[in-house]
Amino acid sequence: PFLPDIVMNPFSHPKERSKVYHEWRRMLSHYTDRVVSHSSDKLMACAGLAEDFARLLGSDYLAGLWRDFLIYDLLWQVNYSSPGHITPCRPLPYRAPSWSWASVDGRVSWRWNHLSMVRATAPQALAEIVECKVTTQDQSLPFGQVTNGSLSLRVPLFSCERDSGGHIYIVLDQTESPAKGEPAHASSSIR
Repeated sequence: PFLPDIVMNPFSHPKERSKVYHEWRRMLSHYTDRVVSHSSDKLMACAGLAEDFARLLGSDYLAGLWRDFLIYDLLWQVNYSSPGHITPCRPLPYRAPSWSWASVDGRVSWRWNHLSMVRATAPQALAEIVECKVTTQDQSLPFGQVTNGSLSLRVPLFSCERDSGGHIYIVLDQTESPAKGEPAHASSSIR
């Protein structure tokens, strides 16, 4: 696909930034549906575009995701139902942290509507990013080959129940912390 005008022209309104972000995700969805000659080159193959988008978005690049949109970027999923396309898998050797779309082969898409982020009716995220770090093979190439990444989240704990059919449901009444009377939270690091 060709780059739309919005990517090539500077913007001055938050909705324009959201459109640029949408174009990044749209291009990635098409890109991840293709086979890269060398699996380890997955991030390197889009490094030039990532550098241009970083300038337009004004955000740090984290192994294919953007710091300013990270909570939404984490909602990627592999499309297992794409007929005639590559079978999704997590290849070896390491090329990206497990929370990045770049860690898998196969077409990815996102569960979150990007334009909802600029609307007043957008749902509130329950998770909070505590810390996210990415190490590249060459520190002077922030869009280059990734050697390590970590992500720490703070999220509320919910009770879960299993029905007789084996399905798991989240109970929406949050677990109360006996000491403070506030919802309990957990922090977790993901690599």
